[in-house]
Amino acid sequence: MQDALLYMYYNNPEWSDQPTASTVWDSDFVMVQHLDEQSQVRLDSTSNGNNGTACGAVTKTQDGQIGVADVFNGVSGYVSFSSLPTSAITLEFWFKPLSYLSSYPKFINTGPSTTGGIAAGQTYKQGSGHTDTLVLQPHLRFRTKVFQIKDFKSNYVWNHVVLTWDGAYASIFINGALTKQGAIAGSPDWTDKHLCLGSNYNGGEVFQRHAR
Repeated sequence: MQDALLYMYYNNPEWSDQPTASTVWDSDFVMVQHLDEQSQVRLDSTSNGNNGTACGAVTKTQDGQIGVADVFNGVSGYVSFSSLPTSAITLEFWFKPLSYLSSYPKFINTGPSTTGGIAAGQTYKQGSGHTDTLVLQPHLRFRTKVFQIKDFKSNYVWNHVVLTWDGAYASIFINGALTKQGAIAGSPDWTDKHLCLGSNYNGGEVFQRHAR
């Protein structure tokens, strides 16, 4: 592995700003979302043009973990994206919940059901130290096989989640720590399904607070 080389050109007021975000990401990146747009469209920073659409009440905050973030009101707001790769995939996002909602809201979900495909959402457990605590349950589903973790406490702060699968082996990282890994193969449930951020696959079970 080689170290990345970074070049900086500065201190020339005659040179105009020429950002080319799409050339930053190589062909391994299917979609990169910064979620900093003020309009309904969420622009993909890669050259693939996998843009998203904000539906319902989605607003903005300057207090994201990295700059601007989307704010979901827990009533109607979510963002919908196109379908995802099905032979191998890495999915990465930041989220910060506000409070528990009784409808088991989803941070992210592809379908074909509210717990099918790729999903991560809130649950609520009483006793054993779980009172008034959001619990994250990210998982990948392959027909009858499921790869997931349970009982991760969000503590209502920013959390970083990575789910990755190479076609035969899956891993879940939370806040930089490897939380679970193991072999799993099969036909993923999210084939030809779109991705929803801030809700389940059909816009229900909406999430409340920030995502990045």
